[in-house]
Amino acid sequence: MKLLSTLAIFTSPLLADISLDPTFHFNGVIGDTSAESFSEIGGHAHDPNDNFAVQGLEPGMNLRVDDWLAGFTNINIFTDSNHEIDWELEEAFLKFKNLPGGFEVRGGRMLARMGLQNNQHLHTWTLINSNLTTSQFLGEEGLMSEGIELTWRKDFDRGFLAISSNFSNTASHHHRDDEGHGKDEHGHSPEDAFMEDNVFVSRLLLSYNWNDFHQNILGLNTAWGKNGYRRETSMHSIDYAYTWRENGIELGGREFSIGAEYFYR
Repeated sequence: MKLLSTLAIFTSPLLADISLDPTFHFNGVIGDTSAESFSEIGGHAHDPNDNFAVQGLEPGMNLRVDDWLAGFTNINIFTDSNHEIDWELEEAFLKFKNLPGGFEVRGGRMLARMGLQNNQHLHTWTLINSNLTTSQFLGEEGLMSEGIELTWRKDFDRGFLAISSNFSNTASHHHRDDEGHGKDEHGHSPEDAFMEDNVFVSRLLLSYNWNDFHQNILGLNTAWGKNGYRRETSMHSIDYAYTWRENGIELGGREFSIGAEYFYR
């Protein structure tokens, strides 16, 4: 009996329901600006540029093992402000789901849950530009973390409540060596004001649907960490978004969304 039990433990992974699902998205855009340098605009790294630009060529892969383990990886290939091809690994993480008490744990490289947009990939943006708050408070490519995240979620009849907490260092972005970042005569860069090390991020998200056609989300966010000047930085925000969908939870149909967020640093 002991031998049979041992064999069952070793062979059970072979009987698991494992799936690998590739994903692929492409965003291209034509834009124009009167600014002499694209860096003067101070926008997101994937915002439209002069002439035609590849905002994102995004191959990805989803992993699922039964109902307890999931994984995701995503690469973004794009043209930078000099119209040269660049790339970065945006996410690569494993997630343990359906843990006791309504918890789940993620570990790896992740887009931190902070504000309305930061954890959304380019192809899911509502508009072709990023939210101004994302680039001005979280960095030209948002807040990308390498660490661990714990989430608790409670579902109810018309929505859910979720609290996520993330402790990490920010991921170093892949750039060409000759790409400038606007350093001043003292060798400082505006990017030094953004969080870099020992970053703690927490988000409370309340989703409430009046019915299948009217959806509301409210978020409260807070973050602490060291910036590029090696000084402590704290940041807090609140966000709200309303969405009306013609077909409700079904696919297709018209859609209207409006939202706002307030950041304080």
